[in-house]
Amino acid sequence: MDNEITAKLRLTSLLTDWLMMNLAFLAGGVIILAINFIVQLFTGSYLPLFINQLLLVIIIYIPWLGLHVWFDLEKGGSLGKQMFRLSVNYQNSNILVIVLRNVLKWIGTFIILSSMVHILFNEITTVSGILFILSFIWLLANILILTVNKGKWHFIDKIVNSQVNFKESLS
Repeated sequence: MDNEITAKLRLTSLLTDWLMMNLAFLAGGVIILAINFIVQLFTGSYLPLFINQLLLVIIIYIPWLGLHVWFDLEKGGSLGKQMFRLSVNYQNSNILVIVLRNVLKWIGTFIILSSMVHILFNEITTVSGILFILSFIWLLANILILTVNKGKWHFIDKIVNSQVNFKESLS
């Protein structure tokens, strides 16, 4: 199915979301580092890796995911889509589909982040390296498929049966 949205516009909206996500991750990362610094002052060691991973999920992943689900439900798309007057249209719009789309959209980035936390507080292991590489490939594959197809969809759009369109074309 053809889409009037250009690949440049769709990639720009995704880049905008990615930049905002990085600001949120930096803020969350500073909080996690501050917590570890305070713990190290009092105990002499950092928090265990699984606690740092849990903090990552609680401080960054769940709020970020919740924010994007709310934007999809209430505004029709993420902040990046809002800035460029785009909207996500679901063939079967319900909360589970919207949550699934956002989990799939951000899971690669969160696994990369989790791998980086693992490397920062532990060391580079085979598991963290493989997860980092696979997640990076997932992100690149989505960007590549988005740029070469006429419908301007990525794998996630196909999985949940959604499409991004201009807001004006919805009325």
